[in-house]
This record gives sequence, C-alpha cells and structure tokens, in this order.
Amino acid sequence: MNFVLTPKTLIIAVVLAVLGFAGNYLALPIAYGVAFIFGSIFSIIAIVLLGTYWGLAVAVITASYTVVLWNHPYALVIFVVEAVWIAMALRRGKSNLVLIDALFWISAGSLMVALFYGAVMGLGSQSVIMIILKQAVNGLFNALIASLILYYQPISKFAGKASRQYSYKSLIFNVICVFLMFPTLSLLLFEKHRENIALNKQFAQSVQTETAEIEDELTKCLTNYLKAVEAIAQLGDSHGLTPSDSLQKELERIKNLFPDFHNIYLANGLGTTVAFYPPSNDNGESTIGLNFSDRPYFTQLTSTSLPVVSDVFTGRGSVFSPIFTISSPVMKGDQLSHFALGALNLDQM
Repeated sequence: MNFVLTPKTLIIAVVLAVLGFAGNYLALPIAYGVAFIFGSIFSIIAIVLLGTYWGLAVAVITASYTVVLWNHPYALVIFVVEAVWIAMALRRGKSNLVLIDALFWISAGSLMVALFYGAVMGLGSQSVIMIILKQAVNGLFNALIASLILYYQPISKFAGKASRQYSYKSLIFNVICVFLMFPTLSLLLFEKHRENIALNKQFAQSVQTETAEIEDELTKCLTNYLKAVEAIAQLGDSHGLTPSDSLQKELERIKNLFPDFHNIYLANGLGTTVAFYPPSNDNGESTIGLNFSDRPYFTQLTSTSLPVVSDVFTGRGSVFSPIFTISSPVMKGDQLSHFALGALNLDQM
C-alpha cells in the first residue's frame, strides 16, 4: 500500500491512466446526457496492483474527463471517493471487488449522487433516480471486468504482485454476474437505442408541425399587411402623387389600423416619397421627399412588378433600427407608376 516509485510501477500507472482516460473518452451513450464510461476498470486494477496512492492518482486522471463529458465536477468527486472506498476495503482484508463496489453504490455513492445532482444541480427526482441506477450498474460492471482481468490474466505476475487468493466461491459469483449483467446491459443498450430513434422521430415531427404552424401564422400576417400596403398604393390613383393633407390623413388612418407598422409611405415611380406617416422621424426631420431608389426592394419592384417582402435591414427614413418591409407596386404598362411600402416592427413580430 506504500507509494513505491520504480520505473516499472511508473510505466504501469501511466498505461493504466491512459487506458482509463480513453475508457471514459470512448463513452457509450444510452440516453440524452447519460452514458456508460469504463475508466474505473483501470482505476480498480491500479489500486489492486500498485496500491492506494498510485490507484488514487490513476482514478483522478481517468475521472477528470467526466468534467468535459458532463460539464460539472461532481462525477469526478464521486469516482475518486469510490476509489478510496475500494482501497480501504482491500486494506481491511476484503477481496470481492463487485461486492465492495455494490456496498459503495448502495450507501455513499447513492447519497452523493442525490446530494450533487438533486440538491446542488436541482435535477428532478426521476432524473436523480435514473442517474443513481445508471452509475450503480456502470460501477458494478466495471468492478466485474476489473475482477475478471485481475483473476484470469497474467497481469499480476507482470506487475510483480502476488496472485490473489481465489476460490470456487469467487468463480461461481463472477460467472453468475457475467451471465446476469452482460445480457441485461445488452438489452438496456438495445432498448435505449430504439428509444432514442423513436425520440428523434418524435422531435422531427414536432419541429415539422411547429414549422407548419408558424409558416401558416406568418402567411396570414403577411397577407393582411400586404392588403394594407395595396390599399395605400391605390391612394396614388385616387388622391394623386402630390403631397397633401388628405393623403397624410389616409396614411394615418391605415397606420392606426395596423400598429405593427413602424411607418408607411407612398412613393412615385422614381422612389421619392409623396406621403409618409409619421411625417417626421425621431430627429425631427421631414420624411416626405426622401428617395429610396437605392434600396434593393426598389430594384426588385421595378424588375418583377410584383409585391416584395424584403430582408431585414437598418432603417434610415423614419426609424433607425432593424426592420423589414412589404411593398406593392402599381404599374402603368411596363413602367413603375408608384408604389406603397410598410416597415414592420420586428419586436412585434
């Protein structure tokens, strides 16, 4: 149990630490955020072959990857305490690694999971119970594999460790564990794989349904806004394209009916506003007589002769925040006579 530093022990410790870290890195996912890890197999082997201090050093190195895997340090603490528990039990003369680990997860391990995951992280009781069961099964599986390696492989001789006392009782116990645990874990992984596939399909269907609903809502909204803009465009025929109080009053009336618009305007075929509501911007400058012929939506209007829903851009006429617009053209032959536009408030949308 003493800390003995020799080239051989150092090499064995490094190899076990690397294998343990890789065992955790190559985690086997069984559910969202839940995975089987195998690093403690090599931590237990290090404790048995090299003693408490080397074993704890290997345990810290192998368990450190759980901080990256699960984004919290609590599993690292639990697995180091598990290693201390096994080392103390071996020091007291206990030899059955599976039973030693089972006692840990029945007592201290479960309490620590409940404390860290339930009290500190605030997870629900169902999630905490699932994590306790997963960690316990995972720990027992790793202890069983470590026990099989230590009992049935010449690793002890290579490490210069005397062979552990072995009996038919231990053999029967390990064989029973193998025949019970491997089929159980295989079925668990298979069922979790099927469950994950079903959940993925369910999530995909949910996203498609929500997308269709949102698309339908947006289509209805944009249709209503387009009707308002088309009504503004018709004012050019009924009221002319000269700035007037009657045009301003009509724009004000339409703006009050559609409060989601930041502003609305009527412009001639050259892109210059002849009516604009509000009639002045936040800087107190008049919004009538502004020219927007350089805007991409104006180019699209003249080229397609169809209503245009713009991309989001920063306003410069009446509002200076990000907006998008709906515009409707009125054509005289192949020429743009005039058009109307409404700038929509993104916060409202």
